[in-house]
Amino acid sequence: MNIHKKVRDILGHETGGKSYKAHKYSLDAAERPVLDYGNNSIRWKKTAETTRHTTYVDLLPCRSRIDYGDQILSFFLDGSRRVFKIDDIAYPDGNNRSMIYPIIAGQIGVGCCRRTDKKIKLEKFKPEFVLSVPDVADANGKPGFFPATAKKLNDCEELKRLGIQFNAILPYKTSKNEETKFEDKATACVQDRMIENEKKTCCRTCG
Repeated sequence: MNIHKKVRDILGHETGGKSYKAHKYSLDAAERPVLDYGNNSIRWKKTAETTRHTTYVDLLPCRSRIDYGDQILSFFLDGSRRVFKIDDIAYPDGNNRSMIYPIIAGQIGVGCCRRTDKKIKLEKFKPEFVLSVPDVADANGKPGFFPATAKKLNDCEELKRLGIQFNAILPYKTSKNEETKFEDKATACVQDRMIENEKKTCCRTCG
């Protein structure tokens, strides 16, 4: 039984990896690398404005052109996500060595509001918790491996005590041909999941 084990212990056991019990932190708050283009005096050759203004522009005359009648838009959809580095896990690389990969937890929320009679009400809200792990965690490429692993994680006492369930495990690619950092790849998986949830919520609400 997995009820007395930690999430990272279960994940390491099920995927054949070794947990390093790394420091946990939010990737949204952490400092990100800044690109140095080697030129601090960049000037735009073109701007989007046809008329160049040197002072503020009075917009009050425009009020007479605004129609304050019934609004066309009735539904408002938005999504939000936060990502956290929760562990480092090592997996064999096939050359009698191990490579360390980050494990990322994602918190996703997608909500849709509806305006009726000039009042905004919540129409739908879909929260999710997901994990993003390296694709090498499924070394044998078994069908249904990640959903089955998510179920085993959800059976542990730690998550039940917190009232949390992982809706999905999202594998990120570990190809060495790409220069993208693993943390960014994992974050992109969480971002894509949020966008897909937005699409589904939009279709079910408006369609």
